[in-house]
Amino acid sequence: MTKSFLLLICSGADQPLSWQSALDFAQACQQSPHHLARVFFYGSAVLQANSLQDPDSHWPNLLPMWQELAQQGVDLVLCSTACYNHGIQESSAEQQGNLASGFRIGSLADLSLMQQEVDHVIRFG
Repeated sequence: MTKSFLLLICSGADQPLSWQSALDFAQACQQSPHHLARVFFYGSAVLQANSLQDPDSHWPNLLPMWQELAQQGVDLVLCSTACYNHGIQESSAEQQGNLASGFRIGSLADLSLMQQEVDHVIRFG
């Protein structure tokens, strides 16, 4: 029986192994009969979507791997309040943003609706 998943990522930059574990799970889910519907980034986890990030040299840059999942149809959603608090912005006519392609900004109300649409919610961090 195929199951659908929502990943909730709450870990900050000080927990890169948690980010890697979430990404590993997401990639494994994509290669299985199960369906990864969405990934919701909350708190400082929204920093994964900063197109201007310069990760430490001893940790892999996970941004391209998240973007690859988006290209495969996984919806990557960021908490709007967390984006505001961490300086993640969409581009506008007046300002160049730093929101990486493949991500979108949503709300906790969106998260609530997402939870109702999937079989399982898995939290990292």
